[in-house]
Amino acid sequence: MQLNVTALQYPSTAKGDGTNGSSLETGADVEVGIFMANLEDHAILGALVSIGTYCAAKRARNEQPDFPQIASCGVVGALVATLPDVLEPPSNPRHRSLAHSLSVGGTIAIAMKKTWDNSNFDSEQKAKASAITAAYLSHLVLDSLTPAGLPLLRR
Repeated sequence: MQLNVTALQYPSTAKGDGTNGSSLETGADVEVGIFMANLEDHAILGALVSIGTYCAAKRARNEQPDFPQIASCGVVGALVATLPDVLEPPSNPRHRSLAHSLSVGGTIAIAMKKTWDNSNFDSEQKAKASAITAAYLSHLVLDSLTPAGLPLLRR
């Protein structure tokens, strides 16, 4: 499975001169753009991360994950991973605000830790909460790899 990377509409042109390990011929025109994952990429990665996290959480407690729960984690993970872009649509390169912020990501991670420490939740609930958390954070990780990065709180 391969993630698709979509170019934004802000390309520039660079001259390939064979430096820095480039295999381009001298003087060749190369289109260079700013890349970021699209909604489909976030959904695919969110589903995979959610499934992986759920299975790892179950295995950590020496429990066998069951297929219906794995499938539901994939579907929910895909939806949750797209949530930041649903709340703050990528209409321009600076669209990232609170839902894309490091503060929200940190708050979600802290809430997940508190869930694991709370004995009122059973292992199934903890595994599902971990899967959902990982799916949301996967969106932030992908977006943090772009030149715009993530805001601390909001832009």
